[in-house]
Order: sequence, then C-alpha cells, then structure tokens
Amino acid sequence: IIINFSEIHSILGHPKTKAFINHCGTNCIYEANYHGIPMVGIPLFADPPDNIAHIKAKGAAISLNLIQ
Repeated sequence: IIINFSEIHSILGHPKTKAFINHCGTNCIYEANYHGIPMVGIPLFADPPDNIAHIKAKGAAISLNLIQ
C-alpha cells in the first residue's frame, strides 16, 4: 500500500497494524517506534543499512536484503 505521508500515524496507530514495511530511513524508524510497531526493513543505500542493523539488535525489526 502506498499512502499519503500525513496518513502514516493513523495507520501505524491502528490496532490491527501488525508490522511496517519500510526503507529504514530515520523518520520511518521514529514513527514505528512511537507506535510500538515492529518493522520489516528493506535497506537499499546510504544510512538505512546501518539503521536496520541497530534496530535488529534491539529486536524491533527484521531485514529483507534485496541486494546480494
């Protein structure tokens, strides 16, 4: 699902939301953590690979590596 940025908090705050699939940018991490939603990260470039490593170490995410 592709959504408007302003709708993200209502979706992440919905009681039926189980996980957040994202690119692991800083804002995505803050938003998911704020709502207590686990993440499925798909880091591609720049800082997201480092970001997902830290979040995985805390047990709040799993990573899907598309670049092998």
